[in-house]
Amino acid sequence: NGTVDSGEALVRNASISFSDGTLDEIKFLVGLATSEDNTYLSFAPFATDAAGNAIAGIPRSTALRATQVTSDTSPPSLVSVRLDLSLERLTLTFNEIVAFSTFSSENVLLRSSTIDGAFNRSLGAGDTVLDQVNSRSVTIDLDTDTLHSLQLSDSIATSASDSFIQLTGSVISDMA
Repeated sequence: NGTVDSGEALVRNASISFSDGTLDEIKFLVGLATSEDNTYLSFAPFATDAAGNAIAGIPRSTALRATQVTSDTSPPSLVSVRLDLSLERLTLTFNEIVAFSTFSSENVLLRSSTIDGAFNRSLGAGDTVLDQVNSRSVTIDLDTDTLHSLQLSDSIATSASDSFIQLTGSVISDMA
C-alpha cells in the first residue's frame, strides 16, 4: 500500500520475503530477528518510483526497528537421506538450518519397510555427529554395532526400496 505526496512514494506497509539462503544466515546468528527488539532494517537505494526518482535508502546508523516479526514456529522437516555403508555414514538433510548439538540419535529408526518389517533399529549413543556445524545437513558416523547389524541383514540397505528412516520424537531442533 502506498500514497503519492509531492512526487515521493510513501510506503505505508511493506513485507519482506527472504531466500532460503538468507534465512539460513539470519537463523545462524542466535538472537537476531527473533523479536521487534532485535530486528532492524537498513538498505541502500535500489529502486525508483514511477516518476524515476530514486527511493532513498536507510543507512545502518538510522536503521528502522521492525514493528512486527513472525517467529519460526515450524520444526525442521527431513527432506533427504543418504546412507553410505562404504563411508560408514548416514546423512540427514533438513528443510532449514539445524543445531547439531540438539541431535538425538535414539529417535532415528532405521527400517527395512514403511510398516513393521524384518529390520527395525534405532541409532545408538555410539552413532555420533561427524560435522559439528550448524547447517541443513547432519552427517552421522555409524558405530560398529550399527554397521554390523546393517551388514548382516539381507532385508535392509540393499537398495532404496528396503531402506527407510523413521523419526520418532524430537530428533533435532532448528536455530530459532
